[in-house]
Amino acid sequence: MSDRCLFLTGASSDTGMEFLEKRGEQYSLIYAHYNHGSERFFRSVQRLGDRVIPLKADFSSYDDLETLLEKVGERGVYPGHFIHLVSDKMIGNKFHKREQEDFDRGYRMAVGSAVCLLKCFLEKMMRMRYGRVVFMLSSCTLSTPPKYQSAYVSVKYALLGLMRALAVEYAPKGITVNGVSPDMMDTKFLDGTLKKEVVLRENAERNPLKRNIGIDDVLPVLDYLLSDQAEAVTGQNIGVTGGLL
Repeated sequence: MSDRCLFLTGASSDTGMEFLEKRGEQYSLIYAHYNHGSERFFRSVQRLGDRVIPLKADFSSYDDLETLLEKVGERGVYPGHFIHLVSDKMIGNKFHKREQEDFDRGYRMAVGSAVCLLKCFLEKMMRMRYGRVVFMLSSCTLSTPPKYQSAYVSVKYALLGLMRALAVEYAPKGITVNGVSPDMMDTKFLDGTLKKEVVLRENAERNPLKRNIGIDDVLPVLDYLLSDQAEAVTGQNIGVTGGLL
């Protein structure tokens, strides 16, 4: 295990694919988790060759998670870097019309998966006295949350709490745990959002930059948090909002 091994959840997301394409060659081994792959994802994996191990798993299933960890164990190489991008879709609905499963599924996918994976990986990182963990959070944890997104917002706050608890616990072991909270990004994550184009346009208009946040705005923050220069930075929720408070 070293800082040259990465475990990337949600590698088939737009952000995950951009990271693979623009940062993948920095690693000697990448475990690239996906659930629904795309042609672009598999092209990215193919381009990086043997340094990428694609791992398919539905994170709403704990059985899938256990199978995934068995595959990592068979390889015997554990990550020094962990980036957690997985999240359930933002599907708007009033709270009183929500099903309990909306909350349970989102928690299993984002929080439950992080707990399961990190229970394994942090033990290995402790032995090396080194680790970098980054959660993708959301600007909803920094300011007023959007309406009709109670399930999504609740899960992101749960991840924020987990991040801060782990940061305090593992700081003496040389392990940092941080979060990145971008404002709205124009990615396929928003597909299915009611009036997506209108929402994106209105969000860009209210942002001080007069545009939406891009993946290229987020990647340098990930670079820093994964670097040796960020050794004393832990437990932080770093906003990438274009000045939006």
